[in-house]
Amino acid sequence: MGVLQEVNILPNAAIIKGDSLWPYQVHFLKRNRLTPENEEILYFYSDAVFDYREDGNGITENYVFSYYKNDDGKLESDLSHFKDIEKIETTYGKTKLDNTSIKVIKTDGSDFLLIVGRLNKQDKVLVEQINLRITANKVR
Repeated sequence: MGVLQEVNILPNAAIIKGDSLWPYQVHFLKRNRLTPENEEILYFYSDAVFDYREDGNGITENYVFSYYKNDDGKLESDLSHFKDIEKIETTYGKTKLDNTSIKVIKTDGSDFLLIVGRLNKQDKVLVEQINLRITANKVR
């Protein structure tokens, strides 16, 4: 199982760079309109145990996305352009095994959550990348 996680076939305990995803994984995300067709995934994390199709989130250059399968087995998702995000609120996990929660608050007052792993402090890198893009889109 560890080898399958290392080569990113099974969900990993760490946030990974988008170019580490397999083509069939990227195809799933684009086919289900979880990410924009014309954007590369920069960072990705899945909190699922065996199948990244159950849960995932990440960012592209211009968007943040999150999805999960609900109790009925249907995909619930959110895809927001950074210009439509007011801010994020981050609750870092207290231990190495706890996940970090990133609450994405949109300019219309609605919100959604990103749940990400803490391994190698990649959660802090992702938070920094999101904040940089929110700030850059407010300046425009």
